[in-house]
Amino acid sequence: MINLPSEPSLSHFKDKCIVCERENKPMSKEHIFPQWLLERTKTRKAAISWVYGKVPASSCTIPICGNCNSQLGTELEGPVSRIFESIENGNGFNDYEA
Repeated sequence: MINLPSEPSLSHFKDKCIVCERENKPMSKEHIFPQWLLERTKTRKAAISWVYGKVPASSCTIPICGNCNSQLGTELEGPVSRIFESIENGNGFNDYEA
């Protein structure tokens, strides 16, 4: 369970990956909204209420370790991007992709 502080901030995640919960690993920024999705939907600059007020959708990030960031891209974002493309091309998706 993640205990969030009373003040909105992500600084308490500075040294701990929120995905694997390992500490003191090299951290990277994971975009909440995948960049390919923002490009495809033309919403990169859409205003989002975020921890620090309204920001462009492309600026919404969370700190996670490089390994988890890479794994999310390979195992989740890549396949989902291909499914979106397939749907947009009228090909749908199969049971495995669902």
